[in-house]
Amino acid sequence: MVLCEWGGIPAESWTSKEVLSVFPEFNEQIVNLSNAEAIVQHTPEFKSIFQVFNESLKANDLGTIGEWGKEI
Repeated sequence: MVLCEWGGIPAESWTSKEVLSVFPEFNEQIVNLSNAEAIVQHTPEFKSIFQVFNESLKANDLGTIGEWGKEI
């Protein structure tokens, strides 16, 4: 059997900060990301854009409308 796997994004992009913090080489990026998140999330522009996104998602996303993630 021959496997050839090609990932589309680095694993770090979907790995939690808590897990990445075990690896010292990610400490600087974690701090920078945390600072950026804090700044962005507390701006009125972010809150407005996020609200529009959520409203659009609720109205148009088939998975959200159909509650595909809901447990049976």
